[in-house]
Amino acid sequence: GLFYNLIDDLIATEMNPMSLGQEGMRFRYANIESARTLGADASMSVDDIWGFSATLRYHLGMAQNIDKNRPLAGRSRHRASLSVSYQYLPWALSMSAQAAWHSPRPFYILRSFSEDEARVDAASYVMSDCFIEKRFVGSLALWLRAENLTNAGDVDYLPVRPRSVYAGLRVYYD
Repeated sequence: GLFYNLIDDLIATEMNPMSLGQEGMRFRYANIESARTLGADASMSVDDIWGFSATLRYHLGMAQNIDKNRPLAGRSRHRASLSVSYQYLPWALSMSAQAAWHSPRPFYILRSFSEDEARVDAASYVMSDCFIEKRFVGSLALWLRAENLTNAGDVDYLPVRPRSVYAGLRVYYD
């Protein structure tokens, strides 16, 4: 699908100039008087072929701060993602995996305490995770989840939780 939006008084985040020189950037809310977004989304899905399902998505987005005539901070122009799942019913086993790629994102940083802002393009990144669950007799299931497998993130431009692995026991009430 295609989209086009004109937005007045958009609440966004921006770098807080008071965090200059500190470890990790700090953000604050900012009002953008006038912004425009336009782009396209496309997806393709395959469902339940021998237990497999998959969805491929692509997003092209151009987000513009009209007043400053520059791209909105922190927004990727391109995003692509793939989700795959599998169920093997004889073993009561289900698995899924997702990965999403984000193109570089612009940020604007004040140079010292002047009004002059420098553009910094944060690196592209991939976020991925997976999940597996084995259901046992009755309503008991054991599961394992791993998040941020690529260990994406950095303290300044992508402050997200590092690679994490969780396991658990689930009880279903059928």
